[in-house]
Amino acid sequence: MPLEIAGGSGAQAILFGVFGLHPNMDGTLEISPAYHRELGDARMTGYHFRGHTYDVEMTPHDFAVYKDGALIARDLYGNVVTIPRQ
Repeated sequence: MPLEIAGGSGAQAILFGVFGLHPNMDGTLEISPAYHRELGDARMTGYHFRGHTYDVEMTPHDFAVYKDGALIARDLYGNVVTIPRQ
């Protein structure tokens, strides 16, 4: 059981902490990654939320959000991309 909790905690820290995924009770999804230069280029793929798949790609300069494989936003770190309820 402790290994199951530790594995889940690690995944949660990466998804919600590093890649900044914040699903809200009203059905919106906010994305605001926390980048550190030691990450280099990082990509999280296949996050399922409300019938869609989201990917987040981080580079040293900015981040991009993809919905169902199509680019929907590119922004600078510190900004929040809000995806409305579908």
